[in-house]
Amino acid sequence: MTDYFALLRQPHQPHLDDSALEQAFRERARLLHPDAAGANEGDEFAQLNTAFNVLRDQRLRLRHLLELEGAAPAKELIAPELVELFSRAAEISHQATAEIAKERGPESAITRSVAQLKRSQIRAELVSVLRKLEANALRAQSDLEDLNAIWDKERAAAVAKVMQLQQRFTVLHRWMDTLGELQFQLEN
Repeated sequence: MTDYFALLRQPHQPHLDDSALEQAFRERARLLHPDAAGANEGDEFAQLNTAFNVLRDQRLRLRHLLELEGAAPAKELIAPELVELFSRAAEISHQATAEIAKERGPESAITRSVAQLKRSQIRAELVSVLRKLEANALRAQSDLEDLNAIWDKERAAAVAKVMQLQQRFTVLHRWMDTLGELQFQLEN
């Protein structure tokens, strides 16, 4: 397995500085780009792009870090404090999907008005849940940044926390993507 941290000369840590990562990528890309280095470097450049894409995405970076540590990412479990929020996300997702699926046939003005009011209420609730998901993602990001302080000192505890955060990011982003798409569909 390729060590993407080593390839981009980044520390093996849960959190990476985005600007340092991008700078390291640009420097290496200048050296390995096929136009600059010749056709033989095309595979290395492709691998460099993959490394950059993995390390800049916190979910993929944490998964890669766990693989390097020999710890398989745990099965997707929902953190107890997020069960209610994810349940609400599932419920509003179902309501929004049903509302979007309704056919817009010939309707009276009153029927259109009632449908528009219901759609507006669903959209408002969806946005509320989406904001809560985003707030949780920001807290998870902060937790990720804090992990660097204990990474080298308390590796076993840090790896366990990385596993939890990787799961949290995965589920949070999945719901944020789903609700973001439904919000777009409700608004158009």
